[in-house]
Amino acid sequence: MLYSNRSRPFFTITEDTAGRHDFLYAPCSQEMFEIQYAATTEHPNCLDNLCACFRAENLRRDDIPTPFNVFMHVEVDPATGALDIQPPSSAPNTNGGDLKPIAVEVRR
Repeated sequence: MLYSNRSRPFFTITEDTAGRHDFLYAPCSQEMFEIQYAATTEHPNCLDNLCACFRAENLRRDDIPTPFNVFMHVEVDPATGALDIQPPSSAPNTNGGDLKPIAVEVRR
């Protein structure tokens, strides 16, 4: 079960063949590129893309919660707390080069 930022049930995972996903990284943003990669110019990013998609719904930037980064494998260094992005734990080419559906049921 995944919960919303208001502690309400949000998603139920009924099957997971990859076994490793991430909640530690927020969507990539201009600030992330500046802090982590010393970007000095505007860089296309996930947060701006999400904001553009949700603009018609009147959702603001701060309304977008931490994403469920499907298949992303992040390790935390126990000594420093630093995050390290690792290769996905799922086997390469498990989708056979084709897009595969992820079933999602939305209840209100």
